[in-house]
Amino acid sequence: MNWVQIGATFGVNTGLILFGIAYDKFVAKLEHEGSDQGFTALLVAAGVAVTLFGIGIMDLFVNLNAGLIGVMCFASSGLPMIFGSLRRYAKLRSQFKKALDLILGGNWK
Repeated sequence: MNWVQIGATFGVNTGLILFGIAYDKFVAKLEHEGSDQGFTALLVAAGVAVTLFGIGIMDLFVNLNAGLIGVMCFASSGLPMIFGSLRRYAKLRSQFKKALDLILGGNWK
């Protein structure tokens, strides 16, 4: 790998990580407002489109297997979303358990 390829790999994947973080915050806001209902497919498609754009940019500069480029890019943009989703689920589950404790007095376990 030459310096242009290293720079392209680093730049695209860093950009996708930052996109994943920002997009996770956007999706979390929509979920909190209830505005995501019925739009999950569009949210996923938009995230995939941005990732495919990153794959296309990397493919122009980096001489790697297309599958490897795809895995790197989807990991970079997807992991922040996965961690954010798990964090929101854990928070919701904790809130649900607290509500059940208040309603049922802890006898539901």
